[in-house]
Amino acid sequence: MRIVDWLPAFYAVGIVSALLTRENKRLGDLIAGSLVVRESSFADLKPAWQTAQAPAGPAQPSLGADRLSPDECALIDSFLTRRLDLAPDVRFRMADQIFRRLKSKLTLPPENTLSIEKVLETLAYERRVTGGYG
Repeated sequence: MRIVDWLPAFYAVGIVSALLTRENKRLGDLIAGSLVVRESSFADLKPAWQTAQAPAGPAQPSLGADRLSPDECALIDSFLTRRLDLAPDVRFRMADQIFRRLKSKLTLPPENTLSIEKVLETLAYERRVTGGYG
């Protein structure tokens, strides 16, 4: 399929397939089963997962969202936005990898009873409330 993508006469095939698929996949992407990723600036990232209310449950002490970099916050937001589109095992694995990457920067209570996704939601909410999003 790479030849089809490279030949000028076949550019139209790639353009048409990108226009006709919901995920904007080229013909090669469809055959390979690849995932199309769009990059956007951190400021353009909209928290579609976010509700207007704080995470449910008793008030939690700060988990340390202020110690996260903008890229780490964008990673959390991106995961939370897309998690419902992921297979359960992929969703759990991704949340776990993100959590492990950030764990050393966080202040987790010794008796942490929050799920990994709730920790990520709380971090994103905490960062928004403190004005850490630009």
